[in-house]
Amino acid sequence: MDSEAPTAPQESNEPYRTGRDSYNYGCMDNFAGFFYYAESYKQAGDALIEWVEKQNGQADCIIHPLCFLYRQYLELILKSIIIDCQRLLGNSFEIKLTHNIKTLWKKCREFLEEVFGEQFLKDNSQIEIRIERFLSVAPSHDAFRYPIMKDKKPSFPNQHYVNVRVLGEEMNKIWSLFFGISNDLAERIKNTSHFEP
Repeated sequence: MDSEAPTAPQESNEPYRTGRDSYNYGCMDNFAGFFYYAESYKQAGDALIEWVEKQNGQADCIIHPLCFLYRQYLELILKSIIIDCQRLLGNSFEIKLTHNIKTLWKKCREFLEEVFGEQFLKDNSQIEIRIERFLSVAPSHDAFRYPIMKDKKPSFPNQHYVNVRVLGEEMNKIWSLFFGISNDLAERIKNTSHFEP
């Protein structure tokens, strides 16, 4: 009995937009800013940790994308806060095109001190410690994207072990502060007379 040759799926002008399960549709548009992108990466990272907990293990399967997602969150939330501080202060928008978290945090600190005062950073000194702790295992965003770096050397020449549950708890503490800062800045911007939407 001759088997029928497989047929190619019907082409669509809108790839992946099939089915009636509209709750599975993700919307991409030009309205999403740095804050929205940052939150998306954070939530995606959290979802991976939840998956590990449900699987009762298998953290090795997700450790690289997990660290990449959290590192990308940090980069974008710092850029978001820098932009909002500049907007609040009436400065022209300038954002460094860099993936260097330390460089972004240094600039972010300067703006936070200008907006909230020096005491604010003293009261929240733990945030810098937590960022440094994360960067000790995530020094470069490329390390979680490729097995080798640009210089052809291994991304991780030595073994690193990361407890993803502890990592998630640490990131939640970072997120809590930055989320509060972002909301505070949004309210100040809204109530500032020189801001024009």
